[in-house]
Amino acid sequence: MDAVDAVDAVDAVEAVEAVEAVDAFDALERRIWAASAGGYTASVARLCAHTVPALLDAADVRPGVAVLDVGTGTGAVAAAARARGARVVAVDAEPAMVAEAGRTVPEAVVAALPELPFADSTFDVVLGNFVLNHVGRPAAALAELRRVLRPAGRLGLTAWAAPAPPGQSLLARAFEAAGAVRPADLPSPPAALAAVTEVEGFRALLADSGFGAVDGRVVRWDHRTSVEAWWGGPAGGVAFLGELLRRQSPEARVGVRREFERLAGEFMGVEGELALPHAAVLVSARR
Repeated sequence: MDAVDAVDAVDAVEAVEAVEAVDAFDALERRIWAASAGGYTASVARLCAHTVPALLDAADVRPGVAVLDVGTGTGAVAAAARARGARVVAVDAEPAMVAEAGRTVPEAVVAALPELPFADSTFDVVLGNFVLNHVGRPAAALAELRRVLRPAGRLGLTAWAAPAPPGQSLLARAFEAAGAVRPADLPSPPAALAAVTEVEGFRALLADSGFGAVDGRVVRWDHRTSVEAWWGGPAGGVAFLGELLRRQSPEARVGVRREFERLAGEFMGVEGELALPHAAVLVSARR
């Protein structure tokens, strides 16, 4: 094998490994969110709902428009769009989430990016609240969102901002302080997802995907909750930290809880309520 063939062989191996890593990330996301609707509703759903009004404003959701809410979770975005008089279809990869969303959004179906069961140019507006950061192939997901948008249709998306404010990283810092070990078989997010954590990167990703009139900003707020409610997220198996907590030894889980309570004191109000600073990237665009 000459030098050129050797380089080609290395490139081919790296390409296969990259695909396998993305597939492993997507599989982990599916496993994490399976049957987590109850824990999500009681914890993270309230947090994610904060950006909903700004997201709908950015995408110009108004009476009569056809809206697709992708990754609807328990349906907060879809319900808010319906309250504005929009005609809404909601989708989520997890059947339990769809069942929960269906309580307030009649047209809620099981579907997952990057493949949606809709014809081209079906919707006036497509929304995704903290969805793209859970998809291993963001460019493919954006291509699919653009496909189902009508010409001149509006897109609105959010994702968690980086670097995370201290309240947003509270749980992760508790894991680190307790010395929690990340199992080797838990894949890391693909490098491509780093773009959605800051405004310019997210805007560039949209522009590269064929969207125009791209805009973006950071939304900041304090999420108000209690120690027990916020611990209930990972304790209930919600999101990556829920999976990570489940994979720890009983002693390690006790240590994470102890560090969480200690660090939570930074954000404790006089009445025992936590005020946790958070930040999200909000982008909008037009097909």
